[in-house]
Amino acid sequence: MTTCRKDTYRSTMRIRNDPTELDTMTQWIIRASDEARLSEKSAFAVQLCLEEMVANILEHGKDSARAAAISARLERSDSGIILDIEDDGGPFDPTLMPPPQRPDSVDTALVGGQGIHLVRQFSSRMEYVRSDGHNRLKLTFAGA
Repeated sequence: MTTCRKDTYRSTMRIRNDPTELDTMTQWIIRASDEARLSEKSAFAVQLCLEEMVANILEHGKDSARAAAISARLERSDSGIILDIEDDGGPFDPTLMPPPQRPDSVDTALVGGQGIHLVRQFSSRMEYVRSDGHNRLKLTFAGA
């Protein structure tokens, strides 16, 4: 679903909780970023954040905490860019995750565990709400 007005753009995508659906979500965000006329830098940030957060939902939701569906909404207006990500899985507030600790050396560095940190770095604001059995993460990005 896409809505365009002179000053606002909105597009929504919904996928099943299935790793094969991640490519569908990626293709959608690339197309939506283009239609919203995001700068290359903003489009990269939005895509990276979406892929990181959806990958976390797909990977970490297990058993009764597993989401059945994941939706994303991209909105661009004069005030900036908003990416909403929602799922019906178990509660998880990424804003409460502490920043990763710096390794002492390259040899002791762990692979992975940087996704939420990257999302914090690329977005201007990160807000989480749990409501009616859904996790909702709202990411705000400066500029368009």
